[in-house]
Amino acid sequence: MGIHDRDYYRDHHRQQRGARQGQQGQQRKADPLRSFPQPQQLRPHLDPSRWRGATARSPWMLWCGLILGGLLVAFVIGGLRRQQPFPSPGTVHWYVADTPGPTAPLTLQAPYTGPADFAVRLDHWDTHAAVALVPIRSGQSTSLDMPLGRYRMTIMKGLIWQGPGKLFHITTDAREVVEPIEFTRVGNNFSGHTIQLETLGGNMDTRRAR
Repeated sequence: MGIHDRDYYRDHHRQQRGARQGQQGQQRKADPLRSFPQPQQLRPHLDPSRWRGATARSPWMLWCGLILGGLLVAFVIGGLRRQQPFPSPGTVHWYVADTPGPTAPLTLQAPYTGPADFAVRLDHWDTHAAVALVPIRSGQSTSLDMPLGRYRMTIMKGLIWQGPGKLFHITTDAREVVEPIEFTRVGNNFSGHTIQLETLGGNMDTRRAR
């Protein structure tokens, strides 16, 4: 192959390669996204009707929240206005008449819980009839004599004292013992109890009051 033949062969291949590149360039211009991967859909499809419904409901939800919040604040303020002084140490509110008979001692010890105070209610275990209500200040203790029998004890704690009827208003947190508290007599010995109302690792099971 001579020099002129080599030059002709080289120029011919250059023209063919240029023609192919020109065709590829025209295809890219005709469809510029063809050679690139399509991006994934990042947002879910929004139904316009659902969107309009949500925006229409949101003001009502806002107003309902404001109304409920206002009612709660008014309820708490009303409770504060009806708040009564907490009873003095040693006060016991009896629901039954003072009947003669043997009794056994009961000592209740309240831990210090800051502004929260306690109230302990004792009911007959079988009849659920209320017998006594014992208010106890935080960090103090009190003692009383209980008629012999089996009792259900409910321990209540709260901030806003409103008397024996409403107790601590909406702040009342009440728990009751699972097993009865028994006051018995064996011969001349009377069996009473000393109870710590809140203690870690205690041996008296409680549950939320029903």
